[in-house]
Amino acid sequence: MTLRQTDNYMRVCMKSWLLCEACVHSEKVRLWPDEKLIKICNDCAQSCIAFVAHFIKDPETAQKKVFDCYLFCRECYEECILHPEADIIYCGEVCDRCAETIKELMFLKLN
Repeated sequence: MTLRQTDNYMRVCMKSWLLCEACVHSEKVRLWPDEKLIKICNDCAQSCIAFVAHFIKDPETAQKKVFDCYLFCRECYEECILHPEADIIYCGEVCDRCAETIKELMFLKLN
């Protein structure tokens, strides 16, 4: 796998992680936080960072994290697009892009 491809996977996952963490933080400080959104964004953020960490350390173990990351990103997208706030919708769009980008890894051997 080329360095450029690897960099693309890590970049899109890191962007999803960052936006999900931002959504969690901004939602927690609201007067009436949406606990479902917090959980889903937190799960997505954790799966994205876990994938990146494993991908850097050992691409073989990352293969096990791809599917989790894909599923959590899809779930985050589905939840975020239901909210009226532009930043939460954007988070969902980035998570959708992450899921679509890493989806191809589910069918590849990483080494």
